[in-house]
Amino acid sequence: GITPRLAANISLVAEFFPTVNVEKLAKVESFHQKIGSIVKKQLKNELEEARKQEHIFAEEIRRIEEEIQSGLKGKGMPDDIFSRILGLKEKTDRATVENEYYLKRADLDDAIVTSNARLEQIYSSIFLEIERDMNARLKSFNTVVYGAQRNSSELRIRSANSYTFSSPDDTGTGKSFAGLIGFDLGMLALTRLPYIIHDSVIYKNIEVAATRRILRILSATKKKQIFLAFDEAKKFGSQTEVLIQRFTVLKLSHADLLYQRDWRTK
Repeated sequence: GITPRLAANISLVAEFFPTVNVEKLAKVESFHQKIGSIVKKQLKNELEEARKQEHIFAEEIRRIEEEIQSGLKGKGMPDDIFSRILGLKEKTDRATVENEYYLKRADLDDAIVTSNARLEQIYSSIFLEIERDMNARLKSFNTVVYGAQRNSSELRIRSANSYTFSSPDDTGTGKSFAGLIGFDLGMLALTRLPYIIHDSVIYKNIEVAATRRILRILSATKKKQIFLAFDEAKKFGSQTEVLIQRFTVLKLSHADLLYQRDWRTK
């Protein structure tokens, strides 16, 4: 009961959030489209009926005006008074029609508000589930990296268009970057996302001990891929250096270039 384009959009949501209730989303969107279809059909029928009534009224007005003109000729009513009466009647008729359409618009606005409220309730339940799952992952990640005494990063979804991701009471740069890594790992575990890529700049602001623990977490990831650019492995200790070497696919240096030509050369 929904358009192919909307079905495709819902399918994309399901692709990244497999636990989302696709059937419920489809029902809500189908409900909205049915309301729109019913309203359009109703307005079309009412417009057709209004046109018929307009034609009948126009004929009746024409007949009455002819009678009035005929009567005025016999009684000698001034033309300016007659024109004023007709002008007032025209304003009254127009105001009546406007009032009718205003009442119909008010009914439609109420229906839209009710539908949006129901949709917001559905979204809220979905957002709460996403928050719960992601924040559980962030808390576990933080416990391993920093210990249970440190606050973990939190995801808070306020609406479909607004969210916050922060580390309460701990706004340091290193903690923020570590929280970002935890979020990426949560997305990797909770969605169909096949891989993540981290540049070395993410790790430069994180303390050495925390980086060691993060690398052990990354090395334990199964079934998904993590691509990592990493510098200065020696300063993290021999165990970490061995761990990095075990997973190294490509190692570059001043002499070992990625390309045959050095792009830094003038």
